[in-house]
Amino acid sequence: MTPEAFAAHMAAHVLGCRVVGIRPGYPPGQLEHVLGMRVDAVVVDPATATPRLLRAGTPLARFRAGGDGPPGASGT
Repeated sequence: MTPEAFAAHMAAHVLGCRVVGIRPGYPPGQLEHVLGMRVDAVVVDPATATPRLLRAGTPLARFRAGGDGPPGASGT
């Protein structure tokens, strides 16, 4: 876990959020299951974000750790 990911994890807990870490390489079914469980937002590391991660689950608010906005198209 990077220092930025740890800081985001702790900040989310301070706000009362439930946090789930998703490691690179999750099988597609497991990834879709985790992201399909009433997830409101995903914070991704641009170095490890894959197209499969960004397509999985339901439409979500996505944020890049250390970035200036959502990955891919703005507003997603």
